[in-house]
Amino acid sequence: MSNTAPLTNRPETVEQVRYKWHVKPVTICSAPELAGDKAIARWWGNVLSTAMDVPALALDSSGAIIRPRTEQEIQEYLEGEQKDYDRGRETYQKWLDEGEYPTYQVTWSDYLHYEGIDIPDRPEENTND
Repeated sequence: MSNTAPLTNRPETVEQVRYKWHVKPVTICSAPELAGDKAIARWWGNVLSTAMDVPALALDSSGAIIRPRTEQEIQEYLEGEQKDYDRGRETYQKWLDEGEYPTYQVTWSDYLHYEGIDIPDRPEENTND
């Protein structure tokens, strides 16, 4: 076993992030339940008509009004994933160096997933004082 935490799969682009749904379009307004209510249907028709005049908006397959994520939103998500990876790598390296198991597994779980490393078993607490 190496004593250095690997740094081979750090996400450098959005295409490499673990959860792609974070970069999918944002739902602005979901389609309401019409249930035969003409007033709601008329209102929704007006909302759709207005929304379709806005170039950045579109409809998804469920009829919800959506917009693409901005470059800033996508970049912020990527930076967050990179910070989580780096924090997890530091935690894993501390475990390799000192045997200190993290209090919370979420601290290193994303990093371990990216690197394809199984989460080490938590050592048994010594209850015999």
